[in-house]
Amino acid sequence: MLFEIYIYASHVITHMDLNQAINFLKSCYDAMQKGGKIRLPFPDLELWARKYLENDRDFLDTYHKTYLSNKDLKTRGEIFMSHVHGFGHKFAWDLESVKDILERAGFSNITVKNNRESDLPNIDEIESDRPGRILETKYVEAEKL
Repeated sequence: MLFEIYIYASHVITHMDLNQAINFLKSCYDAMQKGGKIRLPFPDLELWARKYLENDRDFLDTYHKTYLSNKDLKTRGEIFMSHVHGFGHKFAWDLESVKDILERAGFSNITVKNNRESDLPNIDEIESDRPGRILETKYVEAEKL
């Protein structure tokens, strides 16, 4: 009996540069059977850039209070850059870039989902429902055809 493989990699690609992320996704693709799916939640650069430009203090302050240990950060630039370069992040991703690397790895049927919206089994047990995580995350799934 063959089993489909599901890969859940939340906020993983932000810790890889472009080439590392492509190689990681190619390895995921190669490990899957036809019909396997990958779910890639990631901090959304487009959302962050929009919130920065809009000076959305609710968004920035919520993130700051939830995740950042440096309470001396005050400006939107300080908070934005601490996110981009903090936590061992090597790259910031937007939807266009994530779609691109998924396609380069061979994936198809790339879709955007909401938190805990997925065909993956037990998604409610796997995916975080922390408000800070939901606040900044884009959820993308793709399939090996």
